[in-house]
Amino acid sequence: MAVALLALFTAFGGIGWAATQLPAGSVGTTQLRNGSVTNRKIAGSAVSNRNLASRSVGRRNIRRGAVGLFQIDSRTVQARIRGTCPPTTAISSVAATGGLACNSTLPQEIGAEPGAPVMLTPGRVSTVAAVRLAGSSPFLLFADPQVTINGGAGEGVRVDCTLSATTTRTSRTHNLRVEIGQGGQTLSGAIPLVLAAPAGSDLAATVSCTDSFSPPTAAAPGVTVQSAINAIQIQSAS
Repeated sequence: MAVALLALFTAFGGIGWAATQLPAGSVGTTQLRNGSVTNRKIAGSAVSNRNLASRSVGRRNIRRGAVGLFQIDSRTVQARIRGTCPPTTAISSVAATGGLACNSTLPQEIGAEPGAPVMLTPGRVSTVAAVRLAGSSPFLLFADPQVTINGGAGEGVRVDCTLSATTTRTSRTHNLRVEIGQGGQTLSGAIPLVLAAPAGSDLAATVSCTDSFSPPTAAAPGVTVQSAINAIQIQSAS
């Protein structure tokens, strides 16, 4: 019994001595078993970048989602961009925390190139050109319908063209009047149109034309029109 007690005392005493009397640097990686040191056995903030060898921690050593906004140093690492800029604006700068600063963009310009000439039918309105105005800001619209009149003799020709933005309440109309001599001839002219289109969502700008003759005749001349549309974004008056 005495021998057993002495052995037990020696065993416990040896453990206590080993924990408190080991010389500094006497326990290294060779003396530690793989997996014996876990995160629960490491005091908070005990391991910093000074304790890690260069390139010792890579992508495979970091669990997905373990490093987030609160774990990074915002002075050296850019956080993921958060949010978007409103319409008609663009990103001017990004904060370290991912926040955006937005500035107004340059005016947007939308256009419709002239298509094939459209043959007009007397007394009927024909669409000559159209373009969709994307965005919610006002636009300044320009159109310059080109009219060509072929044939006819001894009569007056009137061509009316209208530039509108979705509704006829927002429109501008001008006309071209010509007198055709007895010999018949080919005449041409332009009808300049300018219109301020109000702000709205997905407005449509349209050029439409119609023709008439005086006096009416069965041998009416052929009238064709082609036009482009240019739309420039402007700032709202409000």
